[in-house]
Formats: sequence, C-alpha cells, structure tokens
Amino acid sequence: MRKLLFSMMILSLFFSSATAKTVIKLGTTAPKASNWYQILKEMGFLWKEATGGEVTLRILAGGKLGNESEMIKKMRIQQIQAAAISAAGLAEIDRSAYAVMIPLMFESYEEWDYVREEMNQDMEKRLQEKGFHVLTWSDVGWVHFFSKQPMQTPAELEKMKLAASVTQPVIVEITKWAGFRPVPITTADMVAGLQTGLIDAFYVPIYVAEASNLYRYAKNMNGLKWAPLQGAVVIRSEDWNKVGSEHRAKIREIARQIGEKLRRETRGRESASLEAMKKRGLKVWEVDDETRKEWYQRTTAAYPKIRNELLTPEVFDKVLRLREAYRAGKAEGR
Repeated sequence: MRKLLFSMMILSLFFSSATAKTVIKLGTTAPKASNWYQILKEMGFLWKEATGGEVTLRILAGGKLGNESEMIKKMRIQQIQAAAISAAGLAEIDRSAYAVMIPLMFESYEEWDYVREEMNQDMEKRLQEKGFHVLTWSDVGWVHFFSKQPMQTPAELEKMKLAASVTQPVIVEITKWAGFRPVPITTADMVAGLQTGLIDAFYVPIYVAEASNLYRYAKNMNGLKWAPLQGAVVIRSEDWNKVGSEHRAKIREIARQIGEKLRRETRGRESASLEAMKKRGLKVWEVDDETRKEWYQRTTAAYPKIRNELLTPEVFDKVLRLREAYRAGKAEGR
C-alpha cells in the first residue's frame, strides 16, 4: 500500500511539473491597431509554438497599464513580468540608456547602429545588475519636433511651451539650460494640453505622431532629425529565471528575430507615415545648413550637462569616441 501511495505521489509531481505553464504578461503603450502590437503578437505565437504551449505571452496594449514609468513600477511589484518600452523608459531603470539618444549626436541610422552595438552590450549588463533582462532591442525611429505654429529655428522654439516628460526631471532641467521652455506633462494629457494652450510643441518619432494622432493637433513638423529613439523588450530577471532552461535560448532567439523585423519595418514605415500625415495636412519645415548649425551650437552647449549630470563622463565619452571612430572609418572608405 505504501509503495502504491509513493508511486502515486511521484506520478502526481511529475504530471504537475510536465503540465506547468508559464504566462508572461507584457505591457506596451502601442495601440492594438499598430504594427508594433501585431509583431509582438507574432512573437507570442512563436513562443507558444516553440515551447509546445508551455510558455505563452499575454499582451496588455494601448497604455492599458499606464505610461512607461507606470509599467516599470508594475514590473517591480510583480504585477507584470515584461514590457516593450523605449530607451526613455529604460532610463528610469538606468540613466545610461540615454547614451544612444543624445540630441544631434548622430546623423544616420548606420552611424547610430555602429555606436549602439557596443553601448547596448554595456546597457544589458547594467540592467541585469538591476534585475532586468533584455530579450531584444529594436527601433522607435527618429524624433522630430511637432508644433502648432511653423517652427524652423531654435529661436522660434524658444518662444513655445515645449512638452516634456513629467517623469524625467533631469531632461526638463537640461531643456531649460538649452534655453527652451519645457512644460512637464504626461502623454495622456498632451492632446488636452495642445487644445488648451498649455503646450505648443512636442517631440516624438514620426510613426508615434501618426499612430497616436498627436500630429492632428500640431500640424507643423521640423525636418531636423533631433535624436534616434530605440526600444526594447525587457523582462524581470526573476521571472526570466522561472522560464524552463530548455526554453530560454529559443525564446531569446525568437525575440531577437522579432526585434530585427520590427527594426526593418519601423525604418521602412517612417517615410510612409510621413507621407500619410502630409496628405492629412501636416506641413514639414525643412532646415537648411545655416539653420542646422544654429541647432547644433545650441544643442552642444548642453553637452557638458548631459555628460556630467544625465550620464557619466565615462559613458558620454565612449559614445563620442565610437561615433568619431565610425566617421573616421567612413572618411577612409572602410
């Protein structure tokens, strides 16, 4: 009898272990109608298929959980396990995430890719030390200024009330130091802010402006590429370690492939999104070489503050060194 009971207990434990499922709840501000959401859904399907149904992804989209800051808080208190967020969100975990989105530091995707390949390796280590694991990196696109009135020069932006993240006080201070007028505001309040005159301008990637419909309330875009913004899918290290060891390599590889797909599609859709907005009334104000120099002089004047207060001298100098190495190689034809 004892042998029978013991055998039944062993079988019960084995059966429970064999049928255990891992559900990863992932938050994202991406709307359900967006390309980003559809690609995240594809990632979840592939995870389930690759693990025989043992790992499933539940996506909480459209800002259902709040902004990126709120999603990070929910990960920390274990309400969700993962999030698809931008580098601005990651910077709330570790400020070095700002290193690859320094204004006017980069001129092309090729240059940016060269720098961030190494910087992201450093970033992954920093995030792991703080309890987060990066599953994949991707793109959000080039950030541009959008305004209610035409704006080409920094002097014109000076006169406008510029939306700034309420969760990033250091960015607000740097924007002030550069001579602009930042107004801390949440993303959810931006439409009302534009309608009431609380803000006159904001800065977001082209695709975000279209997907969120924010451009409908500020139908002027400055043609200057202000900064590139990257995104990532991160999971709490504690929850990552709960995923069966036999599944982790497959899940990470699928995530990396999805990240690359999203990067290609995001870059490909930038021009399409811009043309779609122009057809609906958006006016693009291009910046000539002389005006570009004005922007560069104004922006680089804030670099010492970025170097010493937003980042660290070590991180900032490494970005600069990598960028100069890329430009030197390009000049030499490498």
